[in-house]
Amino acid sequence: THAIVDHSNPMNSRLLFTIDGDSTEDGDLYAWELYNMKLNAQMAVLSACNTGYGKIQTGEGVMSLGRAFFYSGCPSIVMSLWPAQDRATADIMTFFYEGLSQGLAKDEALQKAKKRYLENSEDLFAHPFYWAGFVVQGDPSPLQTNKLPGWIWVVVGLMALGMFSLGIFFYKKRVTA
Repeated sequence: THAIVDHSNPMNSRLLFTIDGDSTEDGDLYAWELYNMKLNAQMAVLSACNTGYGKIQTGEGVMSLGRAFFYSGCPSIVMSLWPAQDRATADIMTFFYEGLSQGLAKDEALQKAKKRYLENSEDLFAHPFYWAGFVVQGDPSPLQTNKLPGWIWVVVGLMALGMFSLGIFFYKKRVTA
């Protein structure tokens, strides 16, 4: 997606999506629309340009698209503070998601993604413009997954083995009786 920041009216800042012949949608997700939503998400990753950039309002802070997602119910936002370069962003986000899948905290996953990007980039693309603009705002803790802890699988396996053994025991007892 692309983001457009409206400096004169921050509520009109928006993300641009493509539309496929839908006459009811304009393909834009405005900040004011986000303020009217109640999102049920642990995190929003806004890797489009300037998603954390906006007008500073007294008593409110930075009026950005990131703030709009936070207001709509996302306790954690990853956003860009300036224009994001496509290739660098793709690499950093890939590394970031790998870190999250390993159970890292969001801020640690982003830090490691940036370091890994720097280790793999050419000198020109190691400039902070390409990697330093992404930040985590809000709850940095690891994502909560629906995976069961490993010890539960051990208990389930032992219970299944026990049930199988009991089944064999009663089968043999019935056959011999």
